[in-house]
Amino acid sequence: AGGGRASAQEGRDHTGFASGGVAPVSHPSPLRTLVDEALQSYDPLWASAGHPHAVFALTYAELVALTGGTPAVVGD
Repeated sequence: AGGGRASAQEGRDHTGFASGGVAPVSHPSPLRTLVDEALQSYDPLWASAGHPHAVFALTYAELVALTGGTPAVVGD
């Protein structure tokens, strides 16, 4: 639970999804979720639907509400 990027295996272990298909919801247990504030400039957002070839559209506000995430500055 520190900084840095999770490995593919850590991602699968904590979310239940393979890399490229990690959905923002339906994880086996609650995860601390940060939602990058830079995403506010995109409308719509496209999120993975649990498979590398399946996505769904939503707004930034919907993503924050859906995930229970905390808006944050994630990158430079």
